[in-house]
Amino acid sequence: MSYLNREQIEILRDLEKTCGKPLLEDLVRIFAESSPKKLQLITQSIEKNDFNSVKEAAHALKSSAGNIGAQRMFELCAKMENAARNALDFDYVNTVAELNQQFEGAKVELYEELDSGQ
Repeated sequence: MSYLNREQIEILRDLEKTCGKPLLEDLVRIFAESSPKKLQLITQSIEKNDFNSVKEAAHALKSSAGNIGAQRMFELCAKMENAARNALDFDYVNTVAELNQQFEGAKVELYEELDSGQ
């Protein structure tokens, strides 16, 4: 199972060639550094029943995941953001657990991608 959308990785690789900058490396670093903070904020906001903050953090994480090609993370964040925005009954706790798992898997694949230098 792949955690990444290969098409998105190829788009980023093509952009790197066009602009001559380490775009993928920069995005991976930002994703790896910022995602745990966003996941922690989501968890804390759920515990406080602060669903406006859940919505905002899920939106931010969704954007990061989409940029880097972490498709399942993107989808989970979109569902969580929608649920929080519309006060829907939603399994936030299990979704956060899956988001953490998806993040770890995506991070490993992204670092492998950088190491391979494809």
